[in-house]
Amino acid sequence: MTATSVWLSVLGAAAVLASASFFTLVQNRLAGRSSRGAWSALAAIAAVGAAMGLVLVALRPPGFAPLFIAPIAALCAFFAVVVTSPVRAPGRRLPVLVFGALATAFVALPALATVFGTWFDPFGTGLGFIDIGAALPALVAAGSGGGAVLWIERRSQVWVVAPVESWGRVLWPTLAMWAAWLGWLVALELAIDSHTSLIVLNAVLMPLAGALAGALVERVRDRANTPLGVVTGLIGGLAAATPACANLEPAIGVLVGALSGAVCLLLPRRGSASLLPTVSVGAGIGLVLIGGLATDVSFIYTGQPEVLMGQALAVIAAAVWSFAVCAILWATLRRIGRSRPTEPLRGRAGDRQA
Repeated sequence: MTATSVWLSVLGAAAVLASASFFTLVQNRLAGRSSRGAWSALAAIAAVGAAMGLVLVALRPPGFAPLFIAPIAALCAFFAVVVTSPVRAPGRRLPVLVFGALATAFVALPALATVFGTWFDPFGTGLGFIDIGAALPALVAAGSGGGAVLWIERRSQVWVVAPVESWGRVLWPTLAMWAAWLGWLVALELAIDSHTSLIVLNAVLMPLAGALAGALVERVRDRANTPLGVVTGLIGGLAAATPACANLEPAIGVLVGALSGAVCLLLPRRGSASLLPTVSVGAGIGLVLIGGLATDVSFIYTGQPEVLMGQALAVIAAAVWSFAVCAILWATLRRIGRSRPTEPLRGRAGDRQA
């Protein structure tokens, strides 16, 4: 443990939290919602998620390194912020906090143990799960769980396609999020070494490729470009870069980013709600293609499919588990909330028990 690695651990946690804040701001801008009054709810749910992350730290999964304490807490906060984003509204704070805590416990913590531990190696490769930016819990699981909440809330306003916003109002928080995300990816390496330049290069080129591919798909399909389309493509490329930026040659990374951006533009578009499947699908593409294209260890280098199969198995399991658990949790909490009277029951003066 060096002073550099300790500072990078703290920087990584701060960058993850900043990314969560800017991601929320981008969602609000795309939905045409004001962010006033939303930050206290955001801070509360982030604190709940971080507290649950400390539970994982206390359990000490095999292979766990103490340097990851702060990043794990921040990643749990990020998960809680993303998975609850469709339903953070006035009057729902307690159910949302309970949902965020339970979803983090039952979904994010197992995924984090997969990423930061050494237990996951179903095909005996000796490599474990390859995911430098912890995209499995923060993006695949969070996006899938948020999608489950959207499905439960499919008749509410979160499904309304937002009007086109001015480019400046949407793009500047997106660029700020991108910058914070870059700090996230560099810092989670916990070292400044030969991989750092590759991480930075891919974290810049892959989102750019995603944005350009998304803009092209949108232009061909709709004959116009919108902030939502460009931002969706960029975030799709950024999500793909999150697990893969340290393991792909830049030329291959550009192709993966472009593929992710294009695929994310072909998903159903529901305004700001589109960003939830975008982060899940984009990260899933990056994670799976690590197994096929990563330098030295993937299928195209070794001819062996085990790494590819292990990556795909974890992505599918995390997405399905997160969707099922979050759908059950939110449907249950929603029903409990509706069954409670909105006002306390009051007896009349003449009503007395015998």
